[in-house]
Amino acid sequence: MITSFLIAIGLNFDTFSVSVVEGSQFIKPSIKDSLKVGVYFGIGQAGMALLGVILGLGFKLIITNIDHWIAFLLLSLIGGKLIHESLSGDVCDKKKIAINFHSLAPLVIATSIDAAAVGITLAFINASILSTIAMIGIITFCVAFLGFYEGYVLRKFCKNNVKIIGGAILISIGIKILIEHLFFGG
Repeated sequence: MITSFLIAIGLNFDTFSVSVVEGSQFIKPSIKDSLKVGVYFGIGQAGMALLGVILGLGFKLIITNIDHWIAFLLLSLIGGKLIHESLSGDVCDKKKIAINFHSLAPLVIATSIDAAAVGITLAFINASILSTIAMIGIITFCVAFLGFYEGYVLRKFCKNNVKIIGGAILISIGIKILIEHLFFGG
């Protein structure tokens, strides 16, 4: 359960950053808009993780001997991507106008691609798939809701450090999985 929680938290640093930016475009975001943002991001992130699991299960019998390497590489790539993005530009420079499905869909997809890759890794590790996907959806909902609602206050804190922390968490999980499999028969 701790691994599921850490995976969900690690996936949501970019969601939080994007939500803060979106919320910062309003004088004071409404609860209704905040709930909308939370639902869209929560369903998108959990759905992409499920899609990744389905794809991963299709390949499970073929590559079970290298699954820990796949998990390590995917999580490291995702984490590295987050760190690279944080060092190459400020996420706070984005501008948006309306809060609706059409305006949020590209952001939901962009922040959920990582969840699909993590979902693929879930098919290869000893984790409760459904509880992890549920945790990803719930944490994403909460993070997106709070980030959007408090975005106007938190804008001054919207720095690239948030993505560095998320990237480091995902890389750490990948290393943990690799060590467990190589040295402890995980």
